[in-house]
Amino acid sequence: MIELPLSIAKRIANLFPLELLPPADIIVRVGDLRFAIPSRILWHAIRNLEHVVIDRAYTKLRTFEPRKGDRVLDVGAALGFYSVLAAKNGASVVALEPQPLLARYALRNAHLNNVSIRVLNIAISPDPLSDRVSIYVSRNPLASSVYPSHADLHGGVEGVIAARSISLDTILRSLGPFTIVKLDAECVELEVLRRSSLEGVARLVVEVHTDCVDVSELCRVLESKGFETSLFLDSEEPYQAIVYALATNLRTLPTDGGTHRR
Repeated sequence: MIELPLSIAKRIANLFPLELLPPADIIVRVGDLRFAIPSRILWHAIRNLEHVVIDRAYTKLRTFEPRKGDRVLDVGAALGFYSVLAAKNGASVVALEPQPLLARYALRNAHLNNVSIRVLNIAISPDPLSDRVSIYVSRNPLASSVYPSHADLHGGVEGVIAARSISLDTILRSLGPFTIVKLDAECVELEVLRRSSLEGVARLVVEVHTDCVDVSELCRVLESKGFETSLFLDSEEPYQAIVYALATNLRTLPTDGGTHRR
């Protein structure tokens, strides 16, 4: 196992093909945070680490920064970067991740950073009657999806796993309410939100995958359920948008920029 600052780990990921790296864990340091990453996905994981921790993709609006006393649901936790940030800020965190490998690393990264996170190895499903889904595992496992076309877009499909699944409403009823729900569901985000009551959710931050989801329709769905939305686009991520949604009984949206839809 090697421990490296982010800058050096990024240089290695950019210089060497992933298949040439020895199969080992690399601990990547970002300030006082430490994250274990499997070497074979180093390049993809570093891009995600920068997206979440450096660029603060899910916390560009101050109101959505997890704080002490908040209850956070992280749907699609991957390696646990956002969950760790939220827990470090004092929030109580429940993380859902359907891929066993990534779920194990999310838990390990919580331990590395001396925070407690409840990690559930389970997928979110738009169908309340379904308890299993097929996940198409991409060469970039952070982009694995129930849709093979999405996994294929991000490096190709390497395999399929059967994952336990649960609806968002079931989670909200059993473990809610939540101050913040972060949803990164790799193409099922619109279906999940359309079929959920979102009862007990104060704030939502949704990573929208625009190769398979209409972001305008997603905003309309959230607004019909009593949320005000702000949309952020990133020119470096052409297939992604971030939607922030604030329950209308929490009227004040911060003025940190972004395209605000009413």
